[in-house]
Amino acid sequence: MYFRSWHRRCSRNSSLWAASLIVVATLAAMLASPDGSEHVGKDLPAQAWLIERVATAIADVEFARAHEACLIPYRIPALPTTFVMAIALTEAYARPMWRQEAEFALARINVIVGGKLPDYSLGLAQVKPSAVRKIQGRSDEKGTANLTDSEILNQLSQPCGNLAAAYQYLDYLMAEAGREAFDRQTADDLLIQYNGQAEANLWPNALYREIVWQVYLRLREGI
Repeated sequence: MYFRSWHRRCSRNSSLWAASLIVVATLAAMLASPDGSEHVGKDLPAQAWLIERVATAIADVEFARAHEACLIPYRIPALPTTFVMAIALTEAYARPMWRQEAEFALARINVIVGGKLPDYSLGLAQVKPSAVRKIQGRSDEKGTANLTDSEILNQLSQPCGNLAAAYQYLDYLMAEAGREAFDRQTADDLLIQYNGQAEANLWPNALYREIVWQVYLRLREGI
């Protein structure tokens, strides 16, 4: 599986990961306001040069091309498939494969022992089971309606199933918001909802949205 090999290459490159940690720590220090508040205002654009380097490291055109076919049955003109790829790559950058697999193992134990799937983010694009349930009923022809907890877990554990769920959920959020065109403001609004950002102005949340957008721009140019 390409996604696993990508993680293995990154894991072997210790210098890359060390540099990544330095970049993240530097961003945290630079974006924190002088009074210790975690809110950001005009500081985020000032660090664009550093964010661009992080986005360039994350943007994996080969990954996007390899998984583009997963979204063909669900594609709509208003929502770029590369936006979902950008989310998945950004999530994977912060959440290595071993952690994702541990989360799936814990979820399976919960289903077997407790009989209920916990509602935390899972897989490539970090999709919550509740997100899958929200799109049930509006997409019967695409196979997401009336799924059991075990079926949802199985779908989210498959790369294509996870990406498809993420794409359909973004489509759902876009429709709920009455958005018909995809632009930077729409992307930010979608990410606030998708990522569960109750406080959109906190610097980690603003940083997440900025990195996803920059990764998306690079994927769009590369595919």
